[in-house]
Amino acid sequence: MSQIALAWVLRNPVIATALVGARTPAEVEQNLTGPSLRLTDTEAALIDEILRGSAGTIRAYTPLRPALEEWSRSD
Repeated sequence: MSQIALAWVLRNPVIATALVGARTPAEVEQNLTGPSLRLTDTEAALIDEILRGSAGTIRAYTPLRPALEEWSRSD
């Protein structure tokens, strides 16, 4: 999955940074293959369609965010 994400980011000119995590040396090695993966236009369009469907749903994936925001205020 991370290789596909990296390939998509690298072909998208409006994204300037990709943060990639790895828990093991094997995952680091796998991430290194991301830049050499070339998505077809059809594959990239499918990923774009999936991402459009998730726009505005970040709160669904971060249920604890409102509680964390209370602690981060510097009043």
